[in-house]
Amino acid sequence: TNGIGLVGSLNLGLKHSSHKWVARFDVDDSYENNRINVQRELIKSDTVAIFSDYDFIDELGKKYGMLTSPILSSPTAISLVNSVRTPHPGVLFNKEAVINVGGYREEDFPAEDLSLWLRLAKSGKITSVPSCLLHYRIRKGSISSSKRAHALQKKDEVLKQISIQEKDFI
Repeated sequence: TNGIGLVGSLNLGLKHSSHKWVARFDVDDSYENNRINVQRELIKSDTVAIFSDYDFIDELGKKYGMLTSPILSSPTAISLVNSVRTPHPGVLFNKEAVINVGGYREEDFPAEDLSLWLRLAKSGKITSVPSCLLHYRIRKGSISSSKRAHALQKKDEVLKQISIQEKDFI
């Protein structure tokens, strides 16, 4: 897959996944062993994505604090606006729902995940597990670090384009 980029790779993985629910994992992060089972317990007929609390660790595993999440769908959807609640590698999502909202969009990189969560929030319920299931590794060379300024600019563009309205989650 050389040359297709992150968004192309994410869509390729989505296309070739064989299950109804897809769990994102990044090789440099670590996870609680029961992550998938705990997230699966929250699946309901109208659920499209499930997040969890997460903490930050450095390359040596030193912890730098935890971000907790809202539990109910509406507050979770509202929390997307500040992007604190949306770690891409910790989500479990409904494959069909992601395809129906257009998958990952190249034009939204490096905020392709936020764009997806906003579009998903309009199509069904997103929720979160109130347990730390993801240990998000902070690295100097990561896309999150190296493209931070561009990501913040793109985040603002995505939020203007895909605004969350009260009618979207009540």
